[in-house]
Amino acid sequence: GCGGRYLFPNVPKSAVKVLTHNNIEVLIPEQNCCGAPPFLEGDRNFTLGLVAKNVKHLYEAVEGGFDIVCSCPTCGYMLKEVLKDQEYFISLDRDKRIQIASKTYDLGQYLERLHKKGELKTDFVPVQADTVYYPPCHLRSQRIGEPYATILEGVPELKIKKVEGDAYCCGIAGIVGVKSKYYEAGVEMGKGLMQHVQGLNPEEVL
Repeated sequence: GCGGRYLFPNVPKSAVKVLTHNNIEVLIPEQNCCGAPPFLEGDRNFTLGLVAKNVKHLYEAVEGGFDIVCSCPTCGYMLKEVLKDQEYFISLDRDKRIQIASKTYDLGQYLERLHKKGELKTDFVPVQADTVYYPPCHLRSQRIGEPYATILEGVPELKIKKVEGDAYCCGIAGIVGVKSKYYEAGVEMGKGLMQHVQGLNPEEVL
């Protein structure tokens, strides 16, 4: 995702390290932004241009036997759910879009699948930390449970409290909350979550 590529590069780099550690072959195909930011802004032409290029390259990867794994929940939601919208993306090949959506996984979901099959390496080192885990809205919208929390519970000495329920939003809303005209509304929307996390008094937020 763009957030990983431009703002938090250690996230996708770490994702690749974890996958290769588990003997997963990793291909990074040519790609653009997933299209979520212009989609949220209502810029249909720009969205379709980005998505059309992604459909071409991601479909080639799927045809080659690869799964698509997203370390960004917004990108995952875009590829798994929004891409299937027949009216909005009617100009793009439906079968290719559906196949891409069916082969797309959130990173945590993919690792949990490996875990359930007994194929995930769980040679975790102890981590002494008191943490709070918060699943973002676009992860909850994928209806895949809490795979990260499940896996992290296997890390020795790591204490995890979870933010429960669907009422908490961080206020960013994909990208909207970082724009100057929505900043105050974003902060107000995220205030409940921030106060809740502060009340749990963690050393780290996951």
